[in-house]
Amino acid sequence: MSATELIAEKSRTLTAPQAEVVLACIDEVTKHPGFSAVELMRLPPEVRDRVLAAQMETAEAIYRENPDLIWDDAEAPMDYA
Repeated sequence: MSATELIAEKSRTLTAPQAEVVLACIDEVTKHPGFSAVELMRLPPEVRDRVLAAQMETAEAIYRENPDLIWDDAEAPMDYA
C-alpha cells in the first residue's frame, strides 16, 4: 500500500475533531513550506543538518501538542515503492 493510499484509508476513520486538527496541520505546513529534498541536498552538510534538526523539532512539537493526530492502530510498515 502506498503512503497516499494509507493516508486516504486512515482519513476515513477520523472523528470530526481529529479531521479538523489534521486539516489545520496541513494548512500550516503548506503556508510555511520547508526545503524540497533537492534543495536540502544542495546545502552544505552542516547547514542541512541544522535545517533538518529544526524541522524535526517543529514536527515533534506539532505531534506532542495535537494528540488527535495519533492513530491508535499500528500496522506493518508502509511500502514507499
